[in-house]
Amino acid sequence: MKCAHWMYSCLAIVILAASAHGATFFVDAGAGDDANAGTAAAKPFLTIQKAINEAALRPGPDVIQIAEGEYAENLFIKDTDPLTLSGGGGVEIVAANSTVEAIKISCGDVSISDLAISNGKKGISASGSAEYPVSLTLRNVVMHDNKGDGVNAVNLVDITVSRCTFRANRGTAVKVQIAEDLTISNSTLEANTGRGVRAEDVGSVVISRCQILNNNDDGVKAVTVGIDRTQASFSVIDTTISGSADDGIDLELVGDIRLTNVTVQDTVGDDGVSVDDGVSVSIIDSIFANSAFDGIDIDDVESVSIVSTKSVDNGVGGLQVKAEEHCNVQSVRIIGSEFLDNGADGVWITEEGTIVERASLSSVTATGNGGSGLNIDITGALKLSAVTSENNGVPDVL
Repeated sequence: MKCAHWMYSCLAIVILAASAHGATFFVDAGAGDDANAGTAAAKPFLTIQKAINEAALRPGPDVIQIAEGEYAENLFIKDTDPLTLSGGGGVEIVAANSTVEAIKISCGDVSISDLAISNGKKGISASGSAEYPVSLTLRNVVMHDNKGDGVNAVNLVDITVSRCTFRANRGTAVKVQIAEDLTISNSTLEANTGRGVRAEDVGSVVISRCQILNNNDDGVKAVTVGIDRTQASFSVIDTTISGSADDGIDLELVGDIRLTNVTVQDTVGDDGVSVDDGVSVSIIDSIFANSAFDGIDIDDVESVSIVSTKSVDNGVGGLQVKAEEHCNVQSVRIIGSEFLDNGADGVWITEEGTIVERASLSSVTATGNGGSGLNIDITGALKLSAVTSENNGVPDVL
C-alpha cells in the first residue's frame, strides 16, 4: 500500500508538472472559429481574445500564434502566468472601439511581437499592483495612429521595447509612470503628438540605438516625483534625437545621467539637453546642434563631465552650467570638446545662489560665438589647459 501511494503521488506530480508547461493557441481571422479547440493550426480560434481567455484558465506560460490578417478587437489581458502574443507578416490589431485601449493589461508577464496596433484610445495600457504585477516586452511592434499614447504604463515591474516603431500616435509614444526598469533599443519614435518618451519615477531608463524624431513635445523627458533622485539613473547611447518641439532631452531630479554618442539636433522649442537638480552628468562623444536655445543647459548638478563633445550653431549658448539654488556644483570637467558658432557664449559657467567649487577645461575650443567664447564667473578654482577661444563676439570673462 505504501508503494502504491508513492506511485500515485509521483504520477500526480508528473501530471501537474506537465500541465504547468502551458499551451500554444492558434488564431486566424480568415479561417478560424471560436468553437474550435484552438490548440492546432488546423483548428484555430477566430479571435485573439478567445485565445487570451483560454490561456488564462491554464497554468504555465502560454503562446498565442496569430495568423496574417486584420483583427478588429479590443483585448483585455489578466493572466498570472507568462503570456506571449506572436504575430507574423501582415498582422494588425485595429481597435474595434477607439474610445478604449486596443490592448489593456492588468496582470501578467506579457510579451507581444511581430504585429501592428492602431486605432485605440491608447495602443497599450498596462497597470500593475503588488497583488497583480505586470512586466511588458514589445518586440517588432508597430504602434501607429492611436488616439492617445502608444504605450501608457503605470506601476510596472519593467518594460522592454526592442525593434519597434511608434508613429503618429496622438499622445506620447512611450509613457511610463513608476517602474523598476525601462529599456528601449533599436526603435524609431517619430511624429507623435506628445513626447517620444516620458518616464516618471523609473529606477533605470536605458535608451540605445534609437531614432527619436519630430515629436511635438520633448524628445525624451525623465523626472522623479515620488522617489529620491539618487534612486533614478538615465542613459542614452548611440541615439539620434531630432526635430523635438520642446527640449531634445529634459531631465529633472534624476540621479546619475550618462549620454554617450548621442546626437541632438534641430530642437525647435528649447534646449538640446536640459538637466535640473541631478547628481551627476556625463556626456561623451556627443553632438548638440541647431537648438533654439542652449545646446547643453545644466543647473544644480553636483558633478559635470563633458568629453569629446561638440555644441554648435545653437540659438543661445553652447554650454551653460549654473549653480543656482539647490546645491553646490562640486566639479565641472570639460575635455577635448568644441563650442562653435553659437548665438551667445560658447561656455558659460556661473553661480546664482550657490557656488561652483572647481572647474577645469582642457583641449577646449570656443570660436565664432556671438558672446564670449568662455564666460566663467565662479567662486571656486578654475584650471585651463590648451584652450582656444577666438573670433567671438565679446572678450572672455574669466
